[in-house]
Amino acid sequence: MGNLISLFRSMGDKTINEIDDKFNLFIDFEKETIENEGEARVHELSKQVDDKIKESSELLICLSDYGPGGSKVIQEAISKPSDPQIQDEAWDRMVPLITNLINLKESYTHLNQMIPEILGQLWAHKTGRESSALLEVFKQRESLLIQLGKILDVDMKFDALKMSVPSIPNDISYVKRQATVRKRGNQAMTIEPEQLEQLSMFYITTNPAMTSCINTITQFFQAEDSKSEPLDLIVVFCKVCMKVLDTNSRANFKNAETVMMVHRVMVATALLYDHLSTDGVFVKESPIKINIVVELLEDEGGMKRRRTRSRISPSTSPPSGKGTVKKQPSGEIAPSVEIVEQARVLLNVLKYSNKNLNKPTTPKATKDMFNRINV
Repeated sequence: MGNLISLFRSMGDKTINEIDDKFNLFIDFEKETIENEGEARVHELSKQVDDKIKESSELLICLSDYGPGGSKVIQEAISKPSDPQIQDEAWDRMVPLITNLINLKESYTHLNQMIPEILGQLWAHKTGRESSALLEVFKQRESLLIQLGKILDVDMKFDALKMSVPSIPNDISYVKRQATVRKRGNQAMTIEPEQLEQLSMFYITTNPAMTSCINTITQFFQAEDSKSEPLDLIVVFCKVCMKVLDTNSRANFKNAETVMMVHRVMVATALLYDHLSTDGVFVKESPIKINIVVELLEDEGGMKRRRTRSRISPSTSPPSGKGTVKKQPSGEIAPSVEIVEQARVLLNVLKYSNKNLNKPTTPKATKDMFNRINV
């Protein structure tokens, strides 16, 4: 890991508040067609990721429509424990909800299991570990990088929706208890208690999809001779996203949702680095300057202006309405209500989903910065 830190110290960052211009690489996340026809496995992998992302995104609908879940059903069943009809009705109404949660878990687990091969394909194409070599890989295999970004993006979407549905762990616990009772009574079931135990462990975490992603990549690292090398790609990916958001490169995107995606990928890669590296993202020597990530989000959320931002200053007019895409005279996408709200949410995600913020190695100034985040 010491070699990794030395590598990024040599990348030529100008000051703690600046992002080197070498990371000014535009990645076209809005590209509709998959390229790489000349590389069969890469092309096949890209298509597999697209298919799995489509499936996972469609399943997210059941999470966004989850509402109060089984709260009322469970409450009624618990209040009348001796009424077998009420118990059977509760079971019949809860099973579809839990089945959807199982399908979601399996879909996102399979999706995250594609990440090691993407990292391997990207890394196999590099000619060296210096930043210029890694950026050249990004240019040559942009489609794979886009697929990696899409996976991280839907993981972040999943976790954001899960946080808005606090009843899920209680619903799973209830069905798990009832499954045990029904199994003892030799009653027919489509869900096994063991299956529910795994489901409970998945959803008990604050950010289950990113946790699954982190666990998958950790296993990949353990199988690699050089654990730090794939981290290089994650770091450079984060820096590229930071540079896009800090410059007029973002004006190349047609949709505000794409800008929001880049925000989510930036935060996801920062969290990945924090969980996967030895020292984490908050130490002074971290190749990802977390204070810049926070400044970009605070700026986007209308909380604090980033002084060193290199793109043209946006208009002082209020954010555009919900669902609209508005551009400034400079050509960049103006901050919509969704962008502002998401930036504030992502600040909390950074604050509460990290691994190393509260360690003694974190500078006091960084801890103070996060203590001030209260959105």
